Amino acid sequence: MNVTDRRVLYPATTLNKYEYGGSNPLKYIDPDGKDITIFYEPGLPGHTILLVYNQQTGQSGLRSFGPDHSQVGMARTAIGTPVPGTDRFGLQDVTSVDDLRKNYTSLTISTTPEEAQQVLSVLIEHPDGKYTTYWNNCTTTCAQILRDLGKFDSHPLTPIANFNALYYQYGNESAPANFWTGNSFKNGVDYGKYRPNYNPFVLLFRTINCTKYTWTTTDSSEKIVGHTAETVCK
Repeated sequence: MNVTDRRVLYPATTLNKYEYGGSNPLKYIDPDGKDITIFYEPGLPGHTILLVYNQQTGQSGLRSFGPDHSQVGMARTAIGTPVPGTDRFGLQDVTSVDDLRKNYTSLTISTTPEEAQQVLSVLIEHPDGKYTTYWNNCTTTCAQILRDLGKFDSHPLTPIANFNALYYQYGNESAPANFWTGNSFKNGVDYGKYRPNYNPFVLLFRTINCTKYTWTTTDSSEKIVGHTAETVCK
């Protein structure tokens, strides 16, 4: 058993077998219980992406936080200067699901539909803010979301530290040989417990290619009476 501070403090919830269904498995039929996936791209420094999927509504969202190089050069990022950030970092080069499998490893963890919706709300409402390489980066922002849910106990600064900690907490039983370095994590593999009919790489690709359309509604006097938004995924 992985004995964490949270489990010691809150044994009634963290050891509750019905927590997967929000302690109400009659209302939340969630047999797979897999709604949040963390993607890890190896390298120096590497990259972290968070994908969330609400099984009840079919809505998905992602966070790929990084420096907005369309506004600043890489030199300022390297020295750790706060720079404008974007939630779509590195996604402009993704042209297929195979691109994701070739470059990323994933790990899917358990949530309830309510928790998934909470994360979706954060992704929609959270401003990009300033990116800093050594403090407010792709890893720390995603880890903070998981901590706010009570799903994570670590405070990693780097993508590999984040993925190792998540693997220790949520990974399957087949541990990579070089666990602490992560060298044996294979791209294109989800290291969460196997879930049939769920492909995180396909879902991430579809979410990357979602387009948000917004329009306004006016009355007969051309006065704006409402706004409507719709997201369409390929």
